[in-house]
Amino acid sequence: MGAIPHPCVVALPPVLLRDAVGAAPAEWQPVVAALLDLGETVGITPRVFGALLWEDVTGLRYLTAQSDLDLLRRGPDVPANLLRAPLANMTKPP
Repeated sequence: MGAIPHPCVVALPPVLLRDAVGAAPAEWQPVVAALLDLGETVGITPRVFGALLWEDVTGLRYLTAQSDLDLLRRGPDVPANLLRAPLANMTKPP
């Protein structure tokens, strides 16, 4: 017997990083901007999940000082060497 769908459960569309930038803490903004620039440069579209997604979607506080930035990417297959150096140069916010 399959699960009965609940009328209050809906699938959310992917949340793009550029759309969730306002929910990111101020100290994350330089890294978020760099990730958006990198995505544009190599032709990928970063999407969020985890605490930033939930904070953006609900407006509730999910991010803490220990939170990390969880990303998915969509776009062409990009060789790792094009991403490795730019990502290594980004620093974790304080």
